[in-house]
Amino acid sequence: MKLSSNLAKKIIAEVQQVLQENVIVVGVDGIIMASTDPTRVDNFHEGAYLVVQSGKKLEIKNEDVNKLRGVKAGVSMPIKVNNDVIGVIGITGIPKEVSPHGELLRRMTELLIQENYIREQMDWRERSLESFVLDWLKMRKWSPMMKQRGEILGVKLNVNRRCILIKVEGEEVQQSVQPNLWWLMQRFLDQLKENDILVRWGSNRFVLLQEENSQGQHARTLYALQQLQKLIYKNFNFEIAVGVGDPVPSDGVYLSYEQAKSALDVAMETNSIVFESDLRFEMCLQDITEETREQFLKRTLGPLLAEEELIETLKVYIECNSSLKQSAERLHIHINTLHYRLKRIEDITSLSPKQFKDLVTLYLAVLFLDKHPNFEQVKAL
Repeated sequence: MKLSSNLAKKIIAEVQQVLQENVIVVGVDGIIMASTDPTRVDNFHEGAYLVVQSGKKLEIKNEDVNKLRGVKAGVSMPIKVNNDVIGVIGITGIPKEVSPHGELLRRMTELLIQENYIREQMDWRERSLESFVLDWLKMRKWSPMMKQRGEILGVKLNVNRRCILIKVEGEEVQQSVQPNLWWLMQRFLDQLKENDILVRWGSNRFVLLQEENSQGQHARTLYALQQLQKLIYKNFNFEIAVGVGDPVPSDGVYLSYEQAKSALDVAMETNSIVFESDLRFEMCLQDITEETREQFLKRTLGPLLAEEELIETLKVYIECNSSLKQSAERLHIHINTLHYRLKRIEDITSLSPKQFKDLVTLYLAVLFLDKHPNFEQVKAL
């Protein structure tokens, strides 16, 4: 292990919170990497260099200051990891007085380095796993290299998996919130199966590859995702949308991924949890081109787009399942006014909201209108 400049600065920052004495961190070449006294950084410290060579603590007394280059009175101690000296920690002062602090400081420093190493290893695995999963989602055929990467990361490849895509509302989750959100997601994963895999998919999206090998998994997955929804809303006041694909063999995860994407597109409309296997009508809508949608809008709601009151009336009428009474109550109008508006819609579009076939056509048009990126542009068609 090598002592980096950033880690040396981190050690000094931690030390300053508990000790008032001047402290230095020195590399194996004897150059001061970080110090509570910034003027000492990048200077050579001969005492620390001797500590690196001997592997033993060195007390530097006042009479030694003129003999050794770049030193002050104090104590210099080796920083060891696995019995290898990777640097030196020094504390300034009268040796007898600062030595007790010095030993505590050395142990604290070694603990910080070990914790940092473990954190770096965890970060490395997270990044490697993320890269592996993103490649996995596109993989049509397993290559020997992919299998080897999976084995190194401890990924179980001989089980069925379903792909689950999770998107937190909003374009970007605030950077300050991201670590806490990721921590919460990982705690959620702890409640799932040992072989489930969770990785980040951008700043506000996540991919979960869930092991699937038992009956009733659909219901358990739905319940777990509902709990996650509540947890994220409770802690961050964020809504989430979830798209869930079907379980497939590991070498067919790309199929479940495509299904999860389709389900997520639908789920994002209402921040809900959608299983692709439950999609019916939406499957057809997703394959319709933007050009076809615009032409359909032009031939149906085109003449009505300037009448925003009638558009709103039509939407409420559809949402109320064609109930005249409920629609009138929702719109806060008399039922005769509702009849008049529905007749106006029929006169303008030549489609009657009271006829099932025409209402289906109008419903499709409303769906396309809601998804259109530019309402004013549609009005100009």
